[in-house]
Amino acid sequence: MPSREIIEREPLILGLMFPQGQGAWTASLAPTETTIEWNFLASLAQLADRLGLDYVFMGNGYYTKGGYGGYGRARATALDATAVAAALAPITKRLLLISTIHTAYNCVHPLFFAKMGATLDWISEGRWGPNFVAGISELNARHFGVPWLDHDERYAMSEEFVTVVKRIWSDPEPVTFQSKFMKTEAAWMSPKPARLPIMVNAGVSEMGLDFAARHCDWVFTSAGGEPDLTGSRDMRAGVERVKGFGRRYGKDLKVASNVYVICRDTEAEARRAFERICDQADFEVIEAMRSPGMGLVDPKGSKAFVDKAQRPIDRSGALWGGIRVIGDPRQVAARLVEFKENGLDCVSLVFHNYLTELTYFAEHVLPLLKRAGIRLEDAPAGKFGQTPVISASLEGSRER
Repeated sequence: MPSREIIEREPLILGLMFPQGQGAWTASLAPTETTIEWNFLASLAQLADRLGLDYVFMGNGYYTKGGYGGYGRARATALDATAVAAALAPITKRLLLISTIHTAYNCVHPLFFAKMGATLDWISEGRWGPNFVAGISELNARHFGVPWLDHDERYAMSEEFVTVVKRIWSDPEPVTFQSKFMKTEAAWMSPKPARLPIMVNAGVSEMGLDFAARHCDWVFTSAGGEPDLTGSRDMRAGVERVKGFGRRYGKDLKVASNVYVICRDTEAEARRAFERICDQADFEVIEAMRSPGMGLVDPKGSKAFVDKAQRPIDRSGALWGGIRVIGDPRQVAARLVEFKENGLDCVSLVFHNYLTELTYFAEHVLPLLKRAGIRLEDAPAGKFGQTPVISASLEGSRER
């Protein structure tokens, strides 16, 4: 059975938010083993593969010199998501490899991307898929030398881009397409994917979710998280809103969210680890990420993202977005079971020390998820050598 079918049988699909950008997903000066050195990233992906995780999700961005600044220089260096997916394909066996492409900047033509994606589909044996983003930053538009379109126009451009890509992947004859944003004449490529790759979107607006429902299989959202981008503080209501768009088109959209996990032997230890990260929050980075001039906040974007930028900054902003789950293994497992009961299909795990904490998670939390019935028993249990001791001494050894 192909890897995608195996993975989509899982009651709760588990993956990693992959840390191929400097600083990963933590805006803190707290010491970390996590780095974008290739040996580290390759080892992390192979570990996730052996442990039976289901996917790695790779964001993508374009940044100014120095990234978001701060002492930690978050995103001062970052690797391209699709190139990383290509490098991971031959060294992994199970993982779905999801990479982000921005469609609003005319950075690639649909034919170019379709051929690149089909090649990735070929070498990964159907394990690659795109995350389509309609553009999030006026700064990026300036980088590419193109106008910064309004929110709805960016989705209109995405609509044309994805339509052409899907037709090139599936139409039995060459594709001619002439419209406002995308034009091609007799576009053709072979080999084509055996089936359309898994496709992902992270839209939160009405237009974004309608786009996802028509074109995509998964929707990433911070359903019920802090900050919440679904329009509801209740996870069940947030998930239901997303799935409702899918039902309009007879589709069961899978809903995914980032979950930042801090798990230790006791809740007290986990809380101390959380406090160490927050105590060293890199406020310059947190502020830069929210700045319309250089960050993730688009004044022309959806109301949810604009509202996010207006919330007060505090030290807990050191943990980037998503839902925070902090506690001992039983507490962490119980929260993930709760998320599944509230309708969440996929969880993208985020850690501060990725290798060490993923190994600990697999050894102590995954077995509990299997006993609870939200992970299948035929996936590896996570016993790969001695369980690491996550201690203050480890967290005191810094490598960026």
